[in-house]
Amino acid sequence: MQKAEKYLASRTKTLSKKSNLKPSGISVKSLKGRCGSTKGIITLNSNLIKTPKKVIDYILIHELCHLKVKEYSRMFWNLVAKYDKDYSKKEKWLLDNHVKIS
Repeated sequence: MQKAEKYLASRTKTLSKKSNLKPSGISVKSLKGRCGSTKGIITLNSNLIKTPKKVIDYILIHELCHLKVKEYSRMFWNLVAKYDKDYSKKEKWLLDNHVKIS
């Protein structure tokens, strides 16, 4: 849990600076059935640490983009693509491995 908290918080801060999408906080918990949630504070599943780093980055970008666009719209996916051009590969990995993102 400590390893997950440290890595996920650090990586979220790095990607937040690159994207200029700033959460009001970052929380790492044991969540059932999803990777993360956003309501100003990004809450991440501690089990994300078990996924590939590229997938973790995608999930973090995904959650950061929800700070700006709440719904799954063309605008949201365009914003995700701005920061992760091949996000669909990570989506496929999540589906293939039965990992639910939201």
